[in-house]
Amino acid sequence: MHVRPASARLVAALFALASARCERAGPPPAPRRDASTTRRAIPGLGAVPPALQPIFGVPAGDDGGEPSLEPTQSTLSGPLAACVRRARESLSQELTAALGVMSYGAFAEDSCRLSFALSLRDPSLCEPVQLRQLATACRFRVAVARGDRALCPFAVDEPGPDPMCAALARRRYSACPSSGGAFNEWCRAIAERDPARCRAMPGPLRARCVADVEALAEAIPHEAKPQPAPGRMRIELTWVDGREGATTVDADGFGRGAYVTDSRAIVLVDPRRRWPSPTAFALDAVSAAAGFELTLSEARRGSVTRMRIVLPGGRVIESPEGQVAGTVEYGHASREIGHEISGVITARGACSGRAVNVRATFTSFVRDVVSDREAREGASRPRAADAGADLDEP
Repeated sequence: MHVRPASARLVAALFALASARCERAGPPPAPRRDASTTRRAIPGLGAVPPALQPIFGVPAGDDGGEPSLEPTQSTLSGPLAACVRRARESLSQELTAALGVMSYGAFAEDSCRLSFALSLRDPSLCEPVQLRQLATACRFRVAVARGDRALCPFAVDEPGPDPMCAALARRRYSACPSSGGAFNEWCRAIAERDPARCRAMPGPLRARCVADVEALAEAIPHEAKPQPAPGRMRIELTWVDGREGATTVDADGFGRGAYVTDSRAIVLVDPRRRWPSPTAFALDAVSAAAGFELTLSEARRGSVTRMRIVLPGGRVIESPEGQVAGTVEYGHASREIGHEISGVITARGACSGRAVNVRATFTSFVRDVVSDREAREGASRPRAADAGADLDEP
């Protein structure tokens, strides 16, 4: 859910004003009804929440059954048109002029679609949204509300769905750290319904974080204290020729979780290296970096099928391709998103022809489960629109 700060502040302010005016101008909420009659279905739209039933002209009906409704071609366009009209009328001349300079005449419609899509849990309402930033936010909120990871927008800096969206959609709040950095706090703010956590976000993104917390507060199960999973990798190196003393390094990139495949292989590599892809293990870094692929068995043991370690300064330790480099003993291993995985790796690699023994202790969590085919062939690159390209342009 990365957003360019330059456009985020203006869009957040404009949307907050338009939404507030639109809500005041809208019809009063429908009275609370029994659960069997609170969501009325409209063909082509799905269930309609009670607060929106008067807008869509859904009769209250009696408590004994579903209402009678004859849908028309304008069932969707009618309420959308009414919302757009109210939103446009509520804008001041100054805001209208600013939107004209931005060539963003669809702001009112995009704003209404963002609201209706979440209320109706309907991702199709997000598709015509013109501003990519709002379209991505729309898909994110609908995916989280519906609990459908497949609807999540693509991540910006790694393959697959946005990790914050995936954690929230799967209700695996312990996987929030996969979002990385301050976005972990954004994820937890939504899970805990705590807008105060949004203070951890950079200034231009705080308003968006708070808006997501408020929009999704009643849409997903609440968890008071989701526990962030730990993530670390400590590597101890012993040079066989004895020309150097033992070396201990802490590798980066494990705080965002690890991947598990269908066949229960674990891949420990920084997600920003874009695994699964053929180049994810082509590590180069100023600070220490590491990548391991582990094939597990049922006896809490397994083998190291791939290893590459980059030491500070650029020296590389790796195992021969296609050969087993060592073994792993693990204390926790799971295929459930958010669950802890941990273990100890014992392996041997080489650095410029010199043999080195490797002992790596790791603790992380499952951030995602990928198919064996993806693991072999790599995932497709995210589409530019979903990845947040050209967010400043409608």
